[in-house]
Amino acid sequence: IAEIVEQTLLHFDGQRYRLLAWTIMPNHVHVLIESLDSNSLGVIISSWKRFSARAANRFLGRSGSFWQDDYWDTYIRNERHLESTIAYI
Repeated sequence: IAEIVEQTLLHFDGQRYRLLAWTIMPNHVHVLIESLDSNSLGVIISSWKRFSARAANRFLGRSGSFWQDDYWDTYIRNERHLESTIAYI
């Protein structure tokens, strides 16, 4: 499942967003991106969740919800905040 999630994150890296840092935990994911062009965070995350949920459910032989409905985001305020966020992830 982690491999499915990682491949999903990498798929549009450099096109819709620039992937800065990520880690895949057993029950959640931390991702830091810079969105490119007019791609909104909500649209990007929705795409990740939709694609990875279908692939994970197919792999597990199940159906239904895979991810929680919402997500938690934080605006990066400055270079120091960026560096500490990358270190945390």
